[in-house]
Amino acid sequence: MKLTIGMAHHMDFSGAYFTIRHIRQVNKRIKDIEFVVVDNAPDTQHGKDLKTFVEGPCRVGTAGAKYVPMTEAYGTTQTRNRVFSESSGDVVLCVDCHIDLEPFAADRLLEYFEANPKSKNLIQGPMLNDHDGVYATHFEDIWRDQMWGIWGLDKRALANDYVEGLPVIERVHKTKGLAPFEIPAMGLGLFGCLKKYWLGFNQHFRGFGGEEWYIHEKYRKAGYKCLCLPWLRWGHRFGRPDGIGYTLTMDHKVRNYILGHNELGMPLDRIYEHFITSGLFPKQKWDWLLQDPINHVPEQAPPPSTLRRQGQAKPELNALAQKNGAVRNIDMTRPQPPADVTNLDQVYDWCRTIPRDLEQHLPLMKEWASKCDHVTEFTERRESTVGFIAGRPKVFISYNLENDYLLTAEGALHTLAAKDDAIDMFQTVVGDSLQVPEIAETDLLFVDTQHNGARLRAELEKHGHKVRRAIMIHDTHNYGHRGDNGPGLFTALEWWITEHPEWFIAHHSPEQYGMTVLSCNPTDKPEKPIKIWSPGFGPGTELKKILESVGVKPSPTCDCNAKALQMDMWGSAECTANFDQIVGWMKAGEERWGWTGKWKAAAKLAIKDPMLALTLDPSDPFPGLIKAAIKRAKKEEQKRSKIVRARK
Repeated sequence: MKLTIGMAHHMDFSGAYFTIRHIRQVNKRIKDIEFVVVDNAPDTQHGKDLKTFVEGPCRVGTAGAKYVPMTEAYGTTQTRNRVFSESSGDVVLCVDCHIDLEPFAADRLLEYFEANPKSKNLIQGPMLNDHDGVYATHFEDIWRDQMWGIWGLDKRALANDYVEGLPVIERVHKTKGLAPFEIPAMGLGLFGCLKKYWLGFNQHFRGFGGEEWYIHEKYRKAGYKCLCLPWLRWGHRFGRPDGIGYTLTMDHKVRNYILGHNELGMPLDRIYEHFITSGLFPKQKWDWLLQDPINHVPEQAPPPSTLRRQGQAKPELNALAQKNGAVRNIDMTRPQPPADVTNLDQVYDWCRTIPRDLEQHLPLMKEWASKCDHVTEFTERRESTVGFIAGRPKVFISYNLENDYLLTAEGALHTLAAKDDAIDMFQTVVGDSLQVPEIAETDLLFVDTQHNGARLRAELEKHGHKVRRAIMIHDTHNYGHRGDNGPGLFTALEWWITEHPEWFIAHHSPEQYGMTVLSCNPTDKPEKPIKIWSPGFGPGTELKKILESVGVKPSPTCDCNAKALQMDMWGSAECTANFDQIVGWMKAGEERWGWTGKWKAAAKLAIKDPMLALTLDPSDPFPGLIKAAIKRAKKEEQKRSKIVRARK
């Protein structure tokens, strides 16, 4: 029996290179394995290098290797369909071009199908985390973050003595006794079946999204099963520090979900609830897609490598415009300003009446842009562009991935900006924040791209040193502490302020997903410091240490933890000002939190401060404990303040 391992590729040469190399190195039956790469960006340098690799030494010692250029359909579904049609193996395993199979997994897959030559089931395997522990075995039936399904873990995929850090060969041996089990769905970083039983993705799918759960339901409706093979383990590289070379649009996701549900005879109510009722997706565009979901195909923005000029600029800035400009495909489905608008303020007022992701923040954007001569944004929404241009900075460069007519040279924004004497240049650009060239020096940088702290840090590392006054970040309330598939946005903001002590939080609002503004301009500093994340030390932390020393250890879910976090964010000065309130918290929660009994008698010893111990009342120790915690925190604050001053 022959196995084809195929992958859809788009500007990820290194990922595909090491995936293929590793599979060749850790499987004994490599002469029974064929590689097929379907490249959706064959004209890029990634594609050219990959073609040379696949058609060259990759063939040696294998059952074949094939490089297939494909430009007629964009996205993950038709390229994956093409993997199956181009393969010559009896079994096809389709993988992402940046996964890592455990040793002998391909060998065992061949053995599995040789033992089950008539299996019509769709097979997948557990996904490992970066430390080789099993992270997920399936998808739960939950809609979240524009997607049907969230990661789930079934313990049947775990060997009884499976431990992280065990040498890989020993881990492999310990999975031999684990039996396949049925799963509802799973991410498609790795999936496969006998080639003759591949049911295929809907031929009208385009772009990215909508595949998971759809293909699994398709197999179940055909009378087959979706199985997890516990030993078919694979790691997935989620990190992309250099960004991605393609664009992901909600338009394609929604359309694919509609097409898939229609094909399977499933109601659209859950799609509607997740995207439309929640406000994620405009009702007008939904109605347009429903009219003819097959032929109403959203336009695909061109990759960053095709950037050209778009917009209008005064002669003295044409060089910058030509360097940073772009052309976009046009989406005509979104509402446009009334035909009789005569200035940018009228467009701004009109945009504020249309509920979406950013309209509540437009006054803030306009206000900050009015303070600046040069504004730069990385965004996926036209609303921010409207808000900033209404503030009339002299120069405004908008890297905007939304393919809206309003953002074109012929749209109302460019037409009216060209007539406005306060604006020297306004330019819209199609480009990913990590793919475009380094930006020009700017007074204000706005970032509204991906909800991930690692991504935001990479953006700040690349462009932050070019910012003279303010950095504005969207989505900091919803994704501040925990990001989308990774760390929260606060990790990047805290890192930036730590590395650049002259920067501070000038504004924060939890409204409409959250908006945070950092500044290095002293005139922007608020009367009281704004704190939106835990500093990692403070009176709350010190109070917990004191209580733990006498046996008071609250559970992770205790609401006293939130009180301690608030104390840390207040710091010693604000805790002193709110002293009575904190005492009230402790007294009100004393019994609920378990702060009763013998520990009160030991409180004097716990605070380790002779002067405070003398004034501490064992029958009412809370005031003394809080004073001790504040005093300790103040010393820590002074020590850290000296370090910051030294760095300046």
